[in-house]
Amino acid sequence: SRRRHTRYGTVTGVQTCALPIWREPEIRQVVERLTARRSLGGSALVVVLGASGAGKSSLLRAGVLPRLQRSGRQWIVPPPMRPQRRPLDCLALSLAAVLGASNHWRDLRDGMRQALTMGTQHAFLDQLANDLRAAAGANQASILLAIDQSEELFLQSEAQERHL
Repeated sequence: SRRRHTRYGTVTGVQTCALPIWREPEIRQVVERLTARRSLGGSALVVVLGASGAGKSSLLRAGVLPRLQRSGRQWIVPPPMRPQRRPLDCLALSLAAVLGASNHWRDLRDGMRQALTMGTQHAFLDQLANDLRAAAGANQASILLAIDQSEELFLQSEAQERHL
């Protein structure tokens, strides 16, 4: 039997690859769930779970994220991040790309660290969300932060960086 593949267009910060056509229902399900959360409220966290090697990263990077980026001004989708040992560095790099300030990611990271130290991380994140929306020209947009290998937040990252 022949496998049919579909192709997703190039989107900044997201890998382009062919996904089997059987992934389309899964892509649609994740996008619909995210859109419902955006429209109706509820939990802001959506987790894609599956066995190692099941294709979760491919589903997001080549299917869900490009589709949301193409949806207009409803979504701001920074490049996916992988926490590794220094999640604040990775987060700052990802968000700086959206802000058009890639060479200032260290300033953003330092601001996050300072907010953690002072206990003002919620206010800092609110302001950062406003800055991301302003940079994208999308004042009502939801921000989707894709974290690949999220278990690294708990298993590999430094203790201070786990709490943002």
